[in-house]
Amino acid sequence: MQERVDITHSQTQAAIDAMEAYFAARARGAPRAERERLERHWLSAARRLRISSAS
Repeated sequence: MQERVDITHSQTQAAIDAMEAYFAARARGAPRAERERLERHWLSAARRLRISSAS
């Protein structure tokens, strides 16, 4: 059980880090391609978190 908690915690942290990177890029006016790449990374991290939480 502790292993599952550790995995979920690390996935949550990865999703938060990706979200922060995306919003930081928006705030500094990063090029569209970079923002889109960061957005995809953020959304895939959130999907992984949602999938692991559902099972």
